[in-house]
Amino acid sequence: MKPILLGCASVLALCAAQARAEAFNRIASFPVARNLPEGADPATVTSAEIVSATADGMTLVYTDSPTGRIGFVDIADPRAPRALGGLDMGGEPTSVT
Repeated sequence: MKPILLGCASVLALCAAQARAEAFNRIASFPVARNLPEGADPATVTSAEIVSATADGMTLVYTDSPTGRIGFVDIADPRAPRALGGLDMGGEPTSVT
C-alpha cells in the first residue's frame, strides 16, 4: 500500500510543478484619458474595461463605460501605443468582439 501512495504523491507533485504559467511582462501602458475628444476635461472619469485586439493584432478596441464610448489604440509599435480616438455609443458599451 505504501508504494502506491508514494507513487500517487510523486505523480501529483510532478503535475503540480508543470502547471506554471508564463510571467506577464508589461512593455507599455496607455492612459485612457489620452483618447478623450479634443477639448474634453482631462479629469473626466474613464475606464478601459473590456479589451479586444483586431484580427491583424495592430489595434486594441476597448469599452469605456463611464464616457459611453468605444476607444481605439494603435499598437503597431507595442512599446509606444498611440491614441486613435473613440466612438460615442450613446450609452454604456458592455462588450467588444
